[in-house]
Amino acid sequence: MKTEPSQSAHTGARRERRPWTAANLSLLLAGLGHVYCGDIRRGLSYMWLVGGLLLLATASVVAPIPRRGTVLVMLLLSGIAVTIYAAATAYRTARRTRQD
Repeated sequence: MKTEPSQSAHTGARRERRPWTAANLSLLLAGLGHVYCGDIRRGLSYMWLVGGLLLLATASVVAPIPRRGTVLVMLLLSGIAVTIYAAATAYRTARRTRQD
């Protein structure tokens, strides 16, 4: 049984979510705002993506690769960009729950 985002499994009623809360939670941890809105699959995807980028950034510090600083900066900037995008989409997801 597939439920819509922000739909309670017990009552089937849609719960209204606050957009700024969703955005701030995603800024705290990418994907957390989506989990708050009930879109758990998307939230976990963002968490895995940012976690993977941070893992690669950590590995680039330890590994003897050329242009280590450039690789590290690019990975960290990518993680920041994904986090900001996750916050924006969490905001939109929460707004949809208010309009539906």
